[in-house]
Amino acid sequence: MTQLSLVGKTALVTGASSGIGHATALALAVAGIRVVLVGRSRERLDAAAAQAGAGSHALAADLTHPEQVEQVFARAQADFGRQRSPSSAARA
Repeated sequence: MTQLSLVGKTALVTGASSGIGHATALALAVAGIRVVLVGRSRERLDAAAAQAGAGSHALAADLTHPEQVEQVFARAQADFGRQRSPSSAARA
């Protein structure tokens, strides 16, 4: 059986400044995945990105605004390439 490796892949995690999103982002980073952390609090995102380590990137955005959703995906794609599996832990 072939095991799927995600090392070196990029994951975009919303709600990454706290709670489940934060835990998900850290777990992905530990597994060797580059993480784009998205949330509303720039200060908490920066702290979470520092915890996630090299290869992580924080994007502050309020995803209840459609134009900010588009901006996040455009920025993530420009910086890291196409995102195939976004993970959402955000709450409205």
